[in-house]
Amino acid sequence: MRQKIQFFIVLFLVCAPIMRAKSPYQEEIEAILADTALQGASVSVCAEILDGKRLVDVCSDRLMVPSSNLKLITTGAALYHFGKDYRFKTKLAYSGTVQGRGTV
Repeated sequence: MRQKIQFFIVLFLVCAPIMRAKSPYQEEIEAILADTALQGASVSVCAEILDGKRLVDVCSDRLMVPSSNLKLITTGAALYHFGKDYRFKTKLAYSGTVQGRGTV
């Protein structure tokens, strides 16, 4: 019995860091959210792939007031109208001279 307990303790110590390993996406999102510019902001992020595996989970159980649901509708309409391969073109114009490191 003692050997079984020791086996499970060793198994837990070996597997625990692997089981707690964060996805690179999770680490990247957490780094972005750690920015002081977002201090005091309410943020909730959850991203899953189709098989249900979570790539990112930051406060996903937090209830939030919807703010971007309309973007889903406009994105769907744009995909329907333009197709998935359409790319919008944005032109940047300025007047003056470009200084040193690109400052206008």
